[in-house]
Amino acid sequence: MLRHNVGPNGDPDDVVLNLWTAVVDIEGVTRVDFADCDTYGCTADELVGDDYAPTQALAERVKASGATALITPSAALPGTHNLIVFGVRVVHPFLWKPLMPEEIPTGHMTDGARTAAEVAEHVRWFGTPHKAAEQWKATGQYDLFDDPIATRW
Repeated sequence: MLRHNVGPNGDPDDVVLNLWTAVVDIEGVTRVDFADCDTYGCTADELVGDDYAPTQALAERVKASGATALITPSAALPGTHNLIVFGVRVVHPFLWKPLMPEEIPTGHMTDGARTAAEVAEHVRWFGTPHKAAEQWKATGQYDLFDDPIATRW
C-alpha cells in the first residue's frame, strides 16, 4: 500500500487502512520463486517488476493448471511473499468452523489503522531495484524479511 499511495518521500501516516485477519487453509497451492519462475515463463525481474502483465499472465497459467492458490515473492517488500487465492471466497465469522471450502474465517481487526513507519524504509519503490531479486541473481539465494522492531506504540 505504501508504494501505491505514498511514494518514497511521503509520510506513512498518510495511509490509513482497515486491518483484517483471515485463516486460509487450502490445498493445491503452487509456489513460484526466483529459482523456478522461468519454468512458468517469467523471469526473476518480471516476477517482482513494475509491469503487472507478466505476473498476471503467470497467475492465469497457474490457475489454468488447476492450482487453487499461488505464492510468489512480493514486489513491494523484498523478502516477503504474497498469497493469491483463486476463485470465489466468502467471508465467514472468524471463530466459526467453515462449512464449505469457499468460506474463509475472517475478522475485521481495526478501522483506520496506520502503516508501521518502520517498514517504509524497506519498501521497494517503483523503478528501483528489488533487493531480494538482486541478491538471488548474485548468490542463488535471498534473505527473508526481518521485521523491524516497533518504534512507536
